[in-house]
This record gives sequence, structure tokens and C-alpha cells, in this order.
Amino acid sequence: MQYILDTTNQIVGTGDGTAPLAGGLRYVEQTPELDAQYADLTATIPPPPPTAFEVSKLALRRALRALGLEPALNAFLAANPTAKADWDDSTILRTDDPLLVAAMPALCQQAGITSGQATALLESCRA
Repeated sequence: MQYILDTTNQIVGTGDGTAPLAGGLRYVEQTPELDAQYADLTATIPPPPPTAFEVSKLALRRALRALGLEPALNAFLAANPTAKADWDDSTILRTDDPLLVAAMPALCQQAGITSGQATALLESCRA
């Protein structure tokens, strides 16, 4: 790994040293000083948002049923007519779909699972 420095000698990223760079960016070899600067830089950068993916509505319902959460899903849909219409009209949902974004926190709380466990649940339902 090599660091990518801008024109002010600040680290702006990393690379393998082979891809062309533009705009005054340049590669430099790792040094203890740059390693410390990079550690400081990465400590302040929030993790990237998870990449959305598609889930099978049927697989999701079955997974929620296995956790005893199918009644909670049904209650959520009954209380939200737009979400119910969207649910009825779809076979596949994206994880960034407003329906899942709204439903998952309530279902997680009811199931007592973390957001990481919810992501794993959704991963198991990939379309």
C-alpha cells in the first residue's frame, strides 16, 4: 500500500501505486510519520454507509416468522397503508427502500436484535 498525497502533502487516500493520478496527487511510500497521520485521518472518518442490496420479500417474511416477528410485520403494514400497498405490489425490496428503512428499527427493537444482526438477517434474504 502507498499513500496518496495532495499538493499540500496531506494524505487523501491509499492505493497500490499503479493507477494514474491527476490533479497534483502523488504516491509516496509508507513511513512511520505518514502511518501516524493516516491513523489520525481514518479515526475521524465515519464508516461508509452500507451498500443497498435487494432482498426477497418472501425470504424476509419467512426469516421474520422464524424469529416470531411476523405479527409485528403485519401490524406495521396494517398501520401504514402506503407501506402495505408497496409491500403488496413488490416481490423484491431494496434495503434502502423507505418501507424497510421505516420497518426495520421497530422490528429490531421488538426482537431485541442489533443493527448488525438486522443487516445479517437482511443479507440472508438477498434476492
